[in-house]
Amino acid sequence: MATPIRTILELLPKIAPLLKRGCLVTDTGSTKVKIIETASQELPPTVYFIGGHPMAGSEKYGIEAADPHLFRDKNYILTPTSETDWTALEKMSSLIQKIKANLIVLNPFEHDRLVGATSHLPQIVAVSLVNTVDRLIQEENNNHYWRVIGGGFKDMTRISLSSPEIWLDICATNQEAILKTIRKFKEEVNLIEEGLINDPDSLKEKFQRAKKLRESI
Repeated sequence: MATPIRTILELLPKIAPLLKRGCLVTDTGSTKVKIIETASQELPPTVYFIGGHPMAGSEKYGIEAADPHLFRDKNYILTPTSETDWTALEKMSSLIQKIKANLIVLNPFEHDRLVGATSHLPQIVAVSLVNTVDRLIQEENNNHYWRVIGGGFKDMTRISLSSPEIWLDICATNQEAILKTIRKFKEEVNLIEEGLINDPDSLKEKFQRAKKLRESI
């Protein structure tokens, strides 16, 4: 099931009567807890469901953006629960290996917490950065901001081109984790603000630390 998250939630009860005994159902949604809860409630016990999340998306979407090598060398997360049939999990794991992706297994709650910081927060930051510059333009009536944009701004904001529908669903189904990471991000920005006010040279440690951490990824 590869649709926006809330569409998956709507479709699960609709497909339930159509599924044959032993059918294996999976999804590609960016949040997992609500999808798995709904699948557990709506799908018959004769059907196997395993939550999935390929970390292979981009800002492009639709059939025109199809890529035969989309999953190659990308992380593909599966989120089994204590009720998951392990034979079904082995089948999904084998499929992921065949498409040359890197298998990661997490429980649904940990998945939503981790991607809230590493995937969902970056989207919030990219959107906020674009909208911040636009606010400056509107307040100053000055379009020159867009004229001086360089590669750094474009790199950081590329994902703001992603489908708004998809991201509304992600925010609605991972609200708690996203709010937690936003608060942490605000704390970090506040520390940089304090450094700028009190001692700009003190920011060197933060820049060095971030550089070293990024190099290790």
